[in-house]
Amino acid sequence: MQFSGLKPDSVTFLSLLSAFRHAGLVPEAVENFQSMHIECGKAPSLKHYAVMIDVMARAGNLKGVEMMLKGMPEQADVCILLGLLGSCCTHGNLEFGKLTFGNAVSLKPTDVSAYVLMSNLYANAEIQDDAMEARMSEIG
Repeated sequence: MQFSGLKPDSVTFLSLLSAFRHAGLVPEAVENFQSMHIECGKAPSLKHYAVMIDVMARAGNLKGVEMMLKGMPEQADVCILLGLLGSCCTHGNLEFGKLTFGNAVSLKPTDVSAYVLMSNLYANAEIQDDAMEARMSEIG
C-alpha cells in the first residue's frame, strides 16, 4: 500500500494486527502497532490495544501486556480482561490471573465467565482457595 502511495487507515491496521495475532507474529505486530502512530499519525483505538494485549498475552509477555494496559486511552473493558484471564489460564500465571480476575469482577460482578476462567486457572494450578469457592457460591 505504502509503495503505491496509499496510507493505511485504522481498519487496515486492525486487520494487520489481527492477522499477526493469529499467526503468532509478535515482533511484526509490535512494529506495525508502533508504525500506526509514529509513521501514519493514527492514534490506536481501544480495539487496537485489545488486539495487542491479546498478542502479548498469547506469547506470555506480561511486561508487554502491562505496557499496553498503561498506554491505553481508556480503561480495559471486561472483554479484554476475560481474554487476558484466558491467557493466564493457558500460561498458568496465577498472580496475574488473580489481578485480572479482580478487575473483571469489579466491572461485571454477575458475569460468570470470569469465575469459570479463574476456576480453571486454579484447577490447572492444582490450588484450592476457600475465598474463590466462597465467591463462586455467592453467584450460584
